[in-house]
Amino acid sequence: MNTNTRTYQKINAYGVIGDCHSVVLVAPDGSVDWGCLPDFDSPAIFCRLLDEQRGGYFQIAPSDQTIRGMQRYLRGSNVLQTRFAGESGEVILTDFMPVETLSAWQFRELNNNTWTREDGSCHCLVRIVECVQGEMPITMTLKVTPDYAGAPSEVTLVPEGRGAIISGAQQHVGLGVVGAYRLPSFSMFVRQEGEDAHPSIIVQATLQEGERLLFAVGLGRNARAARRLAEEELHLRNFDWELAHTLHCWRTWLKGCVNDGPFAKWVERSALVLKMMTYAPTGAIVAAPTTSLPEELGGVRNWDYRYTWLRDATFTLYALNVLGFTEEAHAFTHWLRRLSYTNGEDLQIMYGIRGERELTERELPHLSGYGNSLPVRVGNGAANQKQMDVFGEMLDCIHLFRRQGGFERYGEKLEGPLWSMMRLLVEHVCAHWQEPDSGIWEVRGGLRHFVYSKVMCWVALDRAIRAAEQLNLEADLPRWRLVRDQIRADILIHGYNTRIGAFTQSYDSDALDASNLLLPLVGLMALAIKLDSPGPVFFAQERVGLHKRRFRMLKFRTMVQDAERRLGELEPLNEAAGPIFKIANDPRNTRVGRLLRRSSLDELPQLLHVLTGEMSLVGPRPMSLRDVDLFDKGIQRKRFSVKPGLTCLWQISGRSNLPFSKWLALDLDYIERWSLSLDVEILFKTIPAVLSGRGAN
Repeated sequence: MNTNTRTYQKINAYGVIGDCHSVVLVAPDGSVDWGCLPDFDSPAIFCRLLDEQRGGYFQIAPSDQTIRGMQRYLRGSNVLQTRFAGESGEVILTDFMPVETLSAWQFRELNNNTWTREDGSCHCLVRIVECVQGEMPITMTLKVTPDYAGAPSEVTLVPEGRGAIISGAQQHVGLGVVGAYRLPSFSMFVRQEGEDAHPSIIVQATLQEGERLLFAVGLGRNARAARRLAEEELHLRNFDWELAHTLHCWRTWLKGCVNDGPFAKWVERSALVLKMMTYAPTGAIVAAPTTSLPEELGGVRNWDYRYTWLRDATFTLYALNVLGFTEEAHAFTHWLRRLSYTNGEDLQIMYGIRGERELTERELPHLSGYGNSLPVRVGNGAANQKQMDVFGEMLDCIHLFRRQGGFERYGEKLEGPLWSMMRLLVEHVCAHWQEPDSGIWEVRGGLRHFVYSKVMCWVALDRAIRAAEQLNLEADLPRWRLVRDQIRADILIHGYNTRIGAFTQSYDSDALDASNLLLPLVGLMALAIKLDSPGPVFFAQERVGLHKRRFRMLKFRTMVQDAERRLGELEPLNEAAGPIFKIANDPRNTRVGRLLRRSSLDELPQLLHVLTGEMSLVGPRPMSLRDVDLFDKGIQRKRFSVKPGLTCLWQISGRSNLPFSKWLALDLDYIERWSLSLDVEILFKTIPAVLSGRGAN
């Protein structure tokens, strides 16, 4: 393909495959445009996603560039297929990363990675192209750009078209080509244009019906290991069996999903994506497998998310837990125990996937960025920020795992090292909760007293107190209870703005923040919400740290419980929610700017599309958050408790002819008893409902 005519692909157009070690992104035209092998945090060898001209890629497609590909996942798996159909024939490209097991490697040291074989080889990417009808000329282009295209590469072809070795910047790639000897039309050569420091390997062949080629790419620890991969190892492996085993592993894991809602396929796909974000050698969870994808095109908020944010990981674990997946939380708690810190002051908000503390942030000026969005960064300076909310999110995650019987399921107890860690964190909160921090938004413009941070400090104490009381664990309960009450009082006094009638983003501020909608959900207060407005609930947040303002798209998930009856009017609910999914998955709807100005009820599904579809278009981190959002659409739909106050769900879903005269009360005890979920995804613009319990303005 002539890369000079290719434009940047939409981020939400990419297919994603992985092996719980790393992930690659596959465009509909058969091009792998992003890939860090063998681990999430390895320097990228394919980075065309961040520079259309300089970045490396691995493309298999018809030689006729006008033939477009259609992607799908094989049922219940992270195996991707791309179908190319032309006038003369049809080919199917199957992409997967083989897995041995999806379980975390329990109780291993944190310095493990995926280098597991004696010869230094590791997990690989396998691509099988097969002609299923007629005939079709195909072209394979492999351009490896080591170290984010920052280092030159050298290419050596293996005789008889069996593969190639590409080396540069201490990265050594072995390409194995299986089946070339069966194709008379097969040719393989190296192309290097002008002063390009990265030669491309080109394979051309015409496939007849029933014929296929297999390409496998793996990394060796050194050049000798990569050569052994290309010449021997990759040719001896039974990739048909590995494909079958990989499918079996994904499908077996997915059987643990307890979802029985009407949107099962969306929920299951989201679960599979979140599972890919786990790092099997340690149990860590990355926020996203990419770096420097912009929050908005041309913007500067382009961060590296290939690390483990304690906060984001707990959100992912919550989504997996409510679907019945608990092994990930078990592995993550072991990862937490092995982190290197001596007190709460030492605890970072984020770590590397092996527990690394140093995540030095630097820019890569030689890359132009996705859609010319600069700068491109690797590493993340936010690791050194002070964010007090992480203590509450960590302890809340452990609390949920305990309440679901996770410790008993694995023959463990909440005592010993884990309880010692929790006590250490609680004591740190007691000593420092009154201090300002950078908050959940990781602002870089100075510390503030963020309300959400204070709330999560309260959560940290509350969850530890509950555990100590219920399990008779050693704790300074009188002091903890006193500090918990002090934090709550401080929030009510300084965090609530009586002039505007709402909790604000930070103390002594007028700015609103959607994160405050979590106040009733975490149990800070039994809060009542009255909806008298005929329109949907909206909320505005002013972005901090930049010179301009923009709206932030977030989610308000309301948890409603009823321990005595489980009723539901399922069909009307499904009727309202169904169109949202159709819109959210329609690639034609891409303009965030126009939708931001819409606020009528009739257009609410389009607004919801911004949340469920466009977030993945405008930034990398919501890649995980989008899937967390999608979970709640299908979780336990039949268990909704229908009360008069729940007519707000119909309102949010686009129905405007229902009364809103009843109160919807939220209580933490009900939440923990049933964990039923009713979610409302909203683009917040104004708030007609006063969250203090006084009713609407």
